[in-house]
Amino acid sequence: MRITELAIQGFGLFHDLVIRDFSPGITVFVGPNEAGKSTLMAFIRGILFGFDGRRAGHNRYEPLGGGRYGGSLVLELPDGARYRVERMESEARGRAKVVALFPFQRGLPEPNNGLHDDELLQRLLYGTSKRLFQNVFAFSLSELERLDTLQSEEITNHIYTIGMGTGLTPIGVVQAALEQEQAQLFKPGGKKPIINQLLHKLEQTSNLIRELQALPDEYQALQARLKGLDQEIVHYQEQLDLLTGQVDRLESLLRAREEWEQLQIVRRELREHPTVEHFPAGGVERLEQLERALAAVENRLDSTRRAIKKIAERKAELQPAFRVLTMQAEIEALEELRVQSKGQLDTLNDLRTRAAFRRKVLDEILGRLGAAWDDARLERFDASIPVREQVRSLRDRLDRCRQALVEAQREEQAVVRTKQEKEGELERLQERIEQLVSTTPKAKAPLSEREQAIRHWFQLHHRLELTKQHHRDLQEQLRVLEERISAHVREIHLTQAQKGIPVWVLLILVGLVIAPAGVLGLSSLHVL
Repeated sequence: MRITELAIQGFGLFHDLVIRDFSPGITVFVGPNEAGKSTLMAFIRGILFGFDGRRAGHNRYEPLGGGRYGGSLVLELPDGARYRVERMESEARGRAKVVALFPFQRGLPEPNNGLHDDELLQRLLYGTSKRLFQNVFAFSLSELERLDTLQSEEITNHIYTIGMGTGLTPIGVVQAALEQEQAQLFKPGGKKPIINQLLHKLEQTSNLIRELQALPDEYQALQARLKGLDQEIVHYQEQLDLLTGQVDRLESLLRAREEWEQLQIVRRELREHPTVEHFPAGGVERLEQLERALAAVENRLDSTRRAIKKIAERKAELQPAFRVLTMQAEIEALEELRVQSKGQLDTLNDLRTRAAFRRKVLDEILGRLGAAWDDARLERFDASIPVREQVRSLRDRLDRCRQALVEAQREEQAVVRTKQEKEGELERLQERIEQLVSTTPKAKAPLSEREQAIRHWFQLHHRLELTKQHHRDLQEQLRVLEERISAHVREIHLTQAQKGIPVWVLLILVGLVIAPAGVLGLSSLHVL
């Protein structure tokens, strides 16, 4: 920052004086005694930091030639911005007024009771105080002669700041910030500073350590318990590893069973396939398809084996940590694992029981089929898609025939009951007619009674004819139902003849074809 213009309206011997010819470097004012050099220095001090009061006892340089007491300075910053600092004693009690001159867009807001201008001036002066400016930057001969002016703490801090190269931040500001930070960290007798809180926690921890050291018996008991729990954890971990390995092996076998069965079927078909000189129509495509399926199954089997090997290697590399930090949480976790392992073992036992039961059911079914039926013949049984569709069609036809037969039998029973009821009614009507004939009124009876008896007889006779006709209709319905039943029976026998095996054998084979061929797939078998 430098001064580019000085304007004095009234100060000491100067009146309406304007100086603009300041060089960019150093400007030297030369003149004889009483020429006004000290007056110019006092004017610059007064404009920047305020004029001395009348009670201060210093020379205030009252205007000798008239004019208003005060003037202005134009300050230019390193970035080129210029500000006019004006101070007149008669205005606002001699407070400074700062106006931006260049660039013009840097207009300042309206001053707030003069406070804004003073704060801006302090920023322009980089926080330099009046005493520092007077003793370091603008000192007179009398102040130079007095060395005690350099002993103040403010000047010492400023000189020390310049010597340390800390920039524009005074050492006093840095020292105040450090003292404030020190007060936040530690304060004698305080509670909120961080170090005070840490010391308080340290004291509490020390008290707790002394209390724990006073309990050696409990400490030894806890140590013994800790050692016992370590041994239990090792034991449970070994059992868990053993059970986990068994479960992993069984799960791997179960996942690979279906692919293994398919592989065995394909290999068996390849071995049993006869050698022919010429492939049937589409034989090459079918062979290629089977080879691709076989290769896919073998690849999946190899992948499964590699995955099992990797899992075993990773498991062998695992090193469990036996160091217990929170015993209760670890024991609870091990207990949960034990419960899960027990549940998995129960599931495995249940699977074995179900497999044995289904094996027994399969043996019974094979025994009912005959001595010639065994696992090998069952595996050779043609279970292709066309055969399955044909068996499903036969099963549906059998179900429909069986349902129709049941319905026909129900209708036959209903017709028989209706026939029996009508026959009973016919017998009762005949008895009634015979009774009426035997009790026909004699000639001496009144004519009206005889006419009424005749009408009643005709009514009964009409009902008898209707009942006989209904009886004939029921007999015809019964004949139709018998024909339907015979037709259903013939259809069942025809279905039996198509397969060339007994009906009960056909129904059992339906269940075997629809259900999976393995032991675990017999849950959907229906034995009729």
